[in-house]
Amino acid sequence: MANVNLYSTEQSNQVVNARKASMGSSLMFSLGVVLLTLCIYGGMKIWSAQVDAKTMEVDDQIASVQAELTVTSDESDAVHDTFLRLKHIQEGMGESLILPSLGSVEKNILKGVVLSGYSYEGEKSSNITLDGDATDANALLQQVSRFRDSGEFSNVRLETVGLSDEGFILFTMSMNVVAQNKK
Repeated sequence: MANVNLYSTEQSNQVVNARKASMGSSLMFSLGVVLLTLCIYGGMKIWSAQVDAKTMEVDDQIASVQAELTVTSDESDAVHDTFLRLKHIQEGMGESLILPSLGSVEKNILKGVVLSGYSYEGEKSSNITLDGDATDANALLQQVSRFRDSGEFSNVRLETVGLSDEGFILFTMSMNVVAQNKK
């Protein structure tokens, strides 16, 4: 009987040791989870602080740009005046022969010819005068022919022709704009 009691005491000691070992590993696991949670929480707080700092920096930049863009009453009057002038020009383009034809002049300019200015008598006038220079006489004659053949201009004529110090041919050309039907 004594052997049975010793065996049973030994068995109970093994069960107690197993419980202690199990409890120790459970405690270590719980501490590991708590430590991991604290690390994640701390990382999130640091990241949140960095995002807040960047947000404040961007807010400051926005405020400074808005302060720079604040328009004074004089500046707003100038902007309003500019818009009124543009509106007036756009309204007048419907009646003007000259303004729409300036695009036609530009698209018909040949290589070797440079325009330095233009003038016209009035919005309703069909006469336009161009000043410029050409690299040689051939380029100038081709330009006159191009305007005549385009169908957008009539009565194309050279008013004055001269020679610059650099060797370019200076000219003044006059022509009438042919009225185009708007589509």
